[in-house]
Amino acid sequence: MARLSDLPDDLLVKILSYLPTKVAVSTSVLSKRWQFLWMWLPNLEYSNSNDYSSRDYPESATLREIFDRMRSTTLREFVDKNLPLHRAPVIESLRLDLRYRSIKPAVLKRWVEISVSRNVRELEVSYDSKSKNIFPGSFYTCASLVILKLGFVNLMDVPSTGSLCSLKTLKLQYLEYANQGSLQRLLSICPVLEELSVHFSGEGECVKEFTIIVPSLRSLSLLIPNCGNIGGYVIDAPSLTYFKLEDRYAKEHYAKITNVPNLREAYVDVVSFNVKGLIRSITSVKRLTICSQ
Repeated sequence: MARLSDLPDDLLVKILSYLPTKVAVSTSVLSKRWQFLWMWLPNLEYSNSNDYSSRDYPESATLREIFDRMRSTTLREFVDKNLPLHRAPVIESLRLDLRYRSIKPAVLKRWVEISVSRNVRELEVSYDSKSKNIFPGSFYTCASLVILKLGFVNLMDVPSTGSLCSLKTLKLQYLEYANQGSLQRLLSICPVLEELSVHFSGEGECVKEFTIIVPSLRSLSLLIPNCGNIGGYVIDAPSLTYFKLEDRYAKEHYAKITNVPNLREAYVDVVSFNVKGLIRSITSVKRLTICSQ
């Protein structure tokens, strides 16, 4: 039976890629050969949403010791030291779940910039940026980015001249939009976008009206809560095949769904006064589910 030490480095990195990042890092204490193997990982996940617990610890006393050292070293210090030195030529995915502790926006902005320089393909950021911009200018011209998931961040200073030319999946959850045009400008620089999900927060919402005009879009999910001040919206997506709308805003507002000739499946959960108009605008749909209050 082959021992781990007999396996080539690329296979060991493959094995490490199936482990959580924090566990993969802990293998660096095994030997000199293992010290930097984790730094070739193509997928990275850093989170401060919860602490290490007893169930995270392996049986080995040595590995428990490295976990203790990791706990005593702040996440910021660890990522600041290691992310610029990461050896993988391409970061396939980077997940930053940083909602519950104080990391300055300038620090996160630096991490995003590093990931862009490493041709990141999937980026997920959950962070309460408190009206601060966390995206460098290079982010909006990242040609490698295919999947982008953002939660709670402030979307501001979006350039109209940028180009996320490879972005196909965009998920925006409870963002703070700096102004009325932030969402529109972001969508306008995504020429091949196929999947879009937007969950509005409703609290302190700057977006009163919005228009989604994306010719390449195939799947769209919208959640509009029963708060805020939405005046209405327009959706124009000729390639759309799947549409999910949860419009719970009780006050009267307009909802125009136009130019969706390829729509095949729709799930509509809206207040009663919007139902008839919506149904008339999606006559091409083959499968329709309606929930109305």
